Amino acid sequence: FRSVSRRIWREFPDVEIHRGWIPDVFAGVPDRRYRFVHVDVDVDLYAPTRAAFDYFCPRLVPGGVIATDDYNWPGGRRAVDEACARHGLTLRTTDTSLAYVIAN
Repeated sequence: FRSVSRRIWREFPDVEIHRGWIPDVFAGVPDRRYRFVHVDVDVDLYAPTRAAFDYFCPRLVPGGVIATDDYNWPGGRRAVDEACARHGLTLRTTDTSLAYVIAN
């Protein structure tokens, strides 16, 4: 965590990193709007991926992006597909395993 945080903050000093278990960590995050969110959960599990998308989707500003890697993992794919349907978002994928949504 320290190594990754230092590298990120060197390039992006305004980025906030919240360490913890999803969804528990969201209780300590100030309620705000987001422009960019990267969801990367351990082993791309269904429940935390779903919780992350359900937390962030309604908080995206218009044009805001949520990206997730390893969309090719079954749990992550199911969670993202379901979240897009629930929140009326269009899923986009890259030729790698990255998937993302852009808020309307």
